[in-house]
Amino acid sequence: MMQSANQKPAPDQPFPLSTERQTSSIPKATEYGTAQFWQYPSQPMFWNAMLRKGWRWKNEDIIRIQNAKNEQAWKEVLKWEALHLKECGNPRLKSFGGKAKD
Repeated sequence: MMQSANQKPAPDQPFPLSTERQTSSIPKATEYGTAQFWQYPSQPMFWNAMLRKGWRWKNEDIIRIQNAKNEQAWKEVLKWEALHLKECGNPRLKSFGGKAKD
């Protein structure tokens, strides 16, 4: 099977990155209500996306940190949503959005 472009190593990538994608604990908001969870980008997908945005990395730890921060943020969302349990007992995330330059 051929690798997609965003899974290929960047030309100046200083070390190998795993193409494995991790499943998050964050449920997707789906039209059909099926139990699906967001997939984090693989390390090369994340690396290449950040390069397109003008970022340069020196260390692969930033990729693991990003996923951990998303998980922490989701736990905070769930704390807030617990206050509104009657309105929405099963919160799900509709989309991810980033403001990498902000």
